[in-house]
Amino acid sequence: MLKYILNDQNFVSYVCPYLWFISAFLVIVLEFVVNIKAPYGRYNINNSGIPARLAWFTQELPCVIIPCYLLYYHWSSLSITKFIIVGFFLIHYFQ
Repeated sequence: MLKYILNDQNFVSYVCPYLWFISAFLVIVLEFVVNIKAPYGRYNINNSGIPARLAWFTQELPCVIIPCYLLYYHWSSLSITKFIIVGFFLIHYFQ
């Protein structure tokens, strides 16, 4: 069955009906959801939420901690290319 589906022509004929169904479903759902104002962010009436700076810091912290962990503990297995890519990724957080 999988070989049959992975053939390009069969894949298109197998997936297209599902894509049409999903697209129609999304259009219907978006019609209802687009005009609903979310009770958070600028639409929040009371200020009982997390402060914005703390929320942003908490959200971005794993993006800095995980690459630093990988650099520290897997230093010997990194090629120069991977090291440069991770380095540039970390530099853009501290600029």
